Amino acid sequence: MTKTNKTAERPDMTLTAEEKAAWIKMYNEERKLPSTRVPCTVTGKGIVMFADNLHARVIKFGGIENLLDTFVCREAKQAGANSIKEQLATIKAERKATRLAQRNAKLEALAAKKAAKTTATPAAEPTETQPVLKKTKSKKKTAKTEAEVKA
Repeated sequence: MTKTNKTAERPDMTLTAEEKAAWIKMYNEERKLPSTRVPCTVTGKGIVMFADNLHARVIKFGGIENLLDTFVCREAKQAGANSIKEQLATIKAERKATRLAQRNAKLEALAAKKAAKTTATPAAEPTETQPVLKKTKSKKKTAKTEAEVKA
């Protein structure tokens, strides 16, 4: 048995203002709708809702009118979430590229500054008038205590 695509089975539905008013009136009187399908406000596809599922959704949306005006099917929510994820991924990649470019620019500037510094001031070589200075180790002087001074 092959799996069927549910979106192909869902008919396109749009409600006019008169049809919507008739649906609201019928639901308020009989707690049923003329069709078992409720149209998605984004895709326009009919989504099956009846009996307890319909009543739970009406309560969730705060009334039949709100349900008919604001219902969004799962496919539309997922498509919206996927498009948002794609947008976030592109923004993140752009930020990463910008940070990398800024970092590379800083490194190049530092390298250029270091290169300019080394070429501008050659190392001073000792001459006859300047003797070579040797590093000497300094001896630390310790403070004498009062007992050592008196002795």
